[in-house]
Amino acid sequence: MAGEIQLSSTTMATESSGSITAELDTIRPNTTNGSLTLQGDSSDAGVTGLTIDSSGNATFAQTITGGTIGSGVVFPAAYPVQVKSATTDQVDSFNTSGFQDVAGFSVDITPKLGSKILIYVEFRYGNSTSSNNGVQLLRNSDVLDLGGSNSTNLGNVSTMSFVDTSFTYYDSPNTDQLITYKLQVQRSAGTLYINARNDGTNDRMGTIVAMEII
Repeated sequence: MAGEIQLSSTTMATESSGSITAELDTIRPNTTNGSLTLQGDSSDAGVTGLTIDSSGNATFAQTITGGTIGSGVVFPAAYPVQVKSATTDQVDSFNTSGFQDVAGFSVDITPKLGSKILIYVEFRYGNSTSSNNGVQLLRNSDVLDLGGSNSTNLGNVSTMSFVDTSFTYYDSPNTDQLITYKLQVQRSAGTLYINARNDGTNDRMGTIVAMEII
């Protein structure tokens, strides 16, 4: 049986099938400097769902499982919005000239807030002979400037069986459309191996990470 709670002939809440619907425009704690706590069950101890303190700060006790964050929400500075990554142990080899895509080193990301994208790349490489080797990072079809020039010299590995290398790049794509970041390499002689030693032996994973940051 449905019922109502009234004060001065004004309906404050209605009950139906065990559920109570408040008809209030404002709910306040009963102390001047107290916090308002909304609970998620009917026990005396209660399961806290939301607490609003005297300064208006809201704290959710559990996970927010639905809804959409509006465009007016302000995130803390340097806050990561999303992270996309690709990790591979596939060995890719190159024995012809010119920059070429590296298998497994490609990641797609669609900026949610048109924010900046931090790219991190890490891999192992080796070359079968004494050779200068280069690397470049692309956003879709555009080569990004990694510092002074579009490509970075990976160096000569004639005296080492492999080199572990990594780099970061802070991109400002100014778009909310899908972006593909990918790695390309080149060599001047011999066979360049990615994710491997200079004899093609694989013993390490490589990764590329794209992180959207406010």
